Amino acid sequence: MYILYLMDQTNKTENESNDINEKSNKMNTNILDNDFNKSFISKQAKPCSNILLEFVFNKNLQYYFQHIIGNYYVWLHMGIMIMGIYIILFSMNPIYLLFVIIVLAIDAFTIIILHDCPLTMLERYYIKNSSVYWRLDKLRNSGIKYSLENEYDIQLEVVINGAAMAIFKLFCVIVLQSKPFV
Repeated sequence: MYILYLMDQTNKTENESNDINEKSNKMNTNILDNDFNKSFISKQAKPCSNILLEFVFNKNLQYYFQHIIGNYYVWLHMGIMIMGIYIILFSMNPIYLLFVIIVLAIDAFTIIILHDCPLTMLERYYIKNSSVYWRLDKLRNSGIKYSLENEYDIQLEVVINGAAMAIFKLFCVIVLQSKPFV
């Protein structure tokens, strides 16, 4: 309604336009003074994820749903790593190996830019730990000396080792599939 008043102000004098502005301001304050509207507006300012967690799910279940989402990212992370390892170990197709090298290069680039793997960041956000932390903890508890303290260095080292294995296997496949010069 306020827009309609503004559109009609072009032909009005100053006093009439001030009266219209006062009326519109009173209408706006009346709308905002309503208790229902106050609660609605305050709930509208929250992020969408919080609204879903508050209204759709019981407040007691929020903790469990955050762990479900966090475990989804853990399983997605593990699945990507296992499929990449499977391709590196058992595939003889150079295109597949090249695809793994590209994915590892993108991951290394994001680790350098963000100082963390994006999936690890999501794991840490939802479940307060990450698969990198668990792997490092298991290595140290099993007696393997792993002296790096920074997770950034550990992640980058793993990605570089995986890319080196994929590049070496790609070169071996190319050499073995090439025909001799006879």
